[in-house]
Amino acid sequence: MNVRYRELVSKLREWQTDGMKCVRGEVCLFTDIEVHAGPVIEKLTEQSSSEFDELTGQAVELILASLVKVCCRMLADHLEHGRYDEVSEELYSKPESAPKTNVSCERDFGIFDNLLRVKTRATGIALEGMIMFKENRSWQWLSSLDSEKKSEVLSIARASVKDQRAVFCERMGTIREARLQAMRDKKQQKIQKEAKDIGTKEQLTVELGKYGGLWDSEEDIDEQLNSLETSARINAVVAQLKFRRFVIGMKNENGIFNISKAGKKLSLEELTNNLKSVVCRSIGMAAMLQEERDYSSAPLELVAEEKAQFLKEAATQHVKARDAGRKKGGLCQFRIPQIRRPEQLLGKIVKHAFDEAGNKVWYRGTVVSMRQESGSCIFKIKYDGFRKMWWFDLWKDYLDKYLELVSVVAEDIVGKEIEHMFVCSEDGTECWWPGRVVRANGREQFIVEYEEEENDDESAGVFEYPLLDDYAQNELRILS
Repeated sequence: MNVRYRELVSKLREWQTDGMKCVRGEVCLFTDIEVHAGPVIEKLTEQSSSEFDELTGQAVELILASLVKVCCRMLADHLEHGRYDEVSEELYSKPESAPKTNVSCERDFGIFDNLLRVKTRATGIALEGMIMFKENRSWQWLSSLDSEKKSEVLSIARASVKDQRAVFCERMGTIREARLQAMRDKKQQKIQKEAKDIGTKEQLTVELGKYGGLWDSEEDIDEQLNSLETSARINAVVAQLKFRRFVIGMKNENGIFNISKAGKKLSLEELTNNLKSVVCRSIGMAAMLQEERDYSSAPLELVAEEKAQFLKEAATQHVKARDAGRKKGGLCQFRIPQIRRPEQLLGKIVKHAFDEAGNKVWYRGTVVSMRQESGSCIFKIKYDGFRKMWWFDLWKDYLDKYLELVSVVAEDIVGKEIEHMFVCSEDGTECWWPGRVVRANGREQFIVEYEEEENDDESAGVFEYPLLDDYAQNELRILS
């Protein structure tokens, strides 16, 4: 390919000096490769006017100059006096055995990954030996040897174990030392950077002291500039900007701390306006922090009132969004929940069957409690019309078709103690709020009075929710 590369660069340099040949279509890159002319080539080489042809020729020459530069940079090793200018036969033969794809490498890593899982306590040198033994087909080679030669080879291999382990340990030590050195270099660079930053901050602090310290208002800026000589004003403003950026650590938003723009230094007026903008921003941030401090010191009654109002509005928005989604999906028509986990049985109204005289007799009740026992969930159920409650493995009965969930109506939950599930907006965790259903408000909505939680009096309150839909979605537990 060296001949091709040289011819390519030579032709491009020739056409670069006279681009009109390309415009007229009188050139050919490689004489042994035929270029099939077509309507596109004919249209490009069509003569239109001498003025446009001249401009086109200039554009082509500029493009060819760029191509020459790129080719010389990318093909430097293959051009004259390059690394591969004169390639020997030995060098030509070296890449013949190189794989054309990375399939073998991926296969080796796959074998290595499998060995890591299967032989968890194997050493690195052992894993390497297994892979090499397989990939080099050592077993086939050994099988082709006679018994005497095979014994000789195996004896040599056994005798070289210590030397191989020593080489392996030396290699691992070299790798470990290189990693430690990299860590030490990184730590040293960090120390040097910190020392440099400290020196820069000290220098900026000293520089700031020459101009009356930190200017913290627009009036202070104007007063200090008027007191300085004209030649020192730019240096003073630059010192103020650098101190705020590199010492105080203010962000350089929209390049407000830059000293120049598009390669040109900013004027004194522009730098002063930037400094005043920075000062105004600092004053605004200070005022915002002061408002937050004032709010934090406000009476607890005001904070509690605002928090309660916020919770009420959030609950209203939550209901609207959830109702809209459920109406769209048609979920309001379902009253029997679908359960997939044992804990979802808690708080459900069910029918429980018992075998009596060879027949199934069903009893209606409410699952009011749950506990873990021997790795399984045991549930307490309160049957309608009975005061006593019993513990059963209801999940097993549910799977054996001896337990069924029944649909609920408003009378089943009004006046009952419940637990209502909400999802925390911060981390997405589920929390259950205890409360009591006061009454129904229409066909779908229910008034719920939630209990106060410890150290959070504002969590209590009366809210309105579509509890039948929540029950169908396993977001409501009936506990009494």
